[in-house]
Amino acid sequence: MKWATITLRHLLVAVLFIFTALGQTQKWSTTVAIKTSIDAEGVNSQVTSYIGRELRALGDITVVEETANPDHILSIIGFPIETTGSTISDARQDQRYRRGFALAYVLEAPLQTTQTSLIGGELKDSVLRDAIMISLKNRVEIEYFGIEKDGSGNLDKLCKSIVANLDTEALDILRKGWNNYYRRHSAH
Repeated sequence: MKWATITLRHLLVAVLFIFTALGQTQKWSTTVAIKTSIDAEGVNSQVTSYIGRELRALGDITVVEETANPDHILSIIGFPIETTGSTISDARQDQRYRRGFALAYVLEAPLQTTQTSLIGGELKDSVLRDAIMISLKNRVEIEYFGIEKDGSGNLDKLCKSIVANLDTEALDILRKGWNNYYRRHSAH
């Protein structure tokens, strides 16, 4: 009898776990590869590190290498800029330059093989289908782009600003779209 009670208890826990798991919605997540090209020594690795840290902190982003076929590619190009403080007298102004950076960035979504297969799979004419598949092979969809600058040289602050803009203007829209899609299709 004791064995039957333990088994029944385990079965009840398993059933409750399954019903709880089925009732939960699937959470949105994505993968991002970071590519940088910044005309300043040692800055590429710093920006990649800062951006990667900020993206991971969002909780639903996994940073991967470009060879891992990511869902998104974040390309960043930049260059150093020099600014002067307006409170410095003209005689000393040329000695008080501050070095900062301007960074332009683009969040791209490569057309995945499944997307191009769906497009090409609808065509009966194999020559036309092959031509379309070749033309779509290395295409991307630009999801967001922007330019940020910081004259103080604070790369960490600049990278936080970039990720905050990406999160608000692109990633949050993707999250909401996924959640709406999942809600509509999981209700059936």
